[in-house]
Amino acid sequence: RRNATERENQILVDSNPIQSNPRRRSRSNPPEMKFFSAFDPWPVFFRREWGRTWPFLAGFAVTGALITKMTVGFTKEDLKNSKFVQAHKKK
Repeated sequence: RRNATERENQILVDSNPIQSNPRRRSRSNPPEMKFFSAFDPWPVFFRREWGRTWPFLAGFAVTGALITKMTVGFTKEDLKNSKFVQAHKKK
């Protein structure tokens, strides 16, 4: 009788549409996250956000280049005579 009961239970499990559908996930039994660290989200993020962030990045690069170009020619004498440097000089 035990074999018949096991077969009946297996038939019920196989005929249950919720459990037999491999694409449907149970909320009470979530799948394990075994290989979660294998997924790299950065390419997806950059592809999605590039349209919004490129103006900011370009502006930051241009501003940095202008500040670098303007300040690279300063000499010690220029810095010593600068009102800004004297006002913010560390004591």
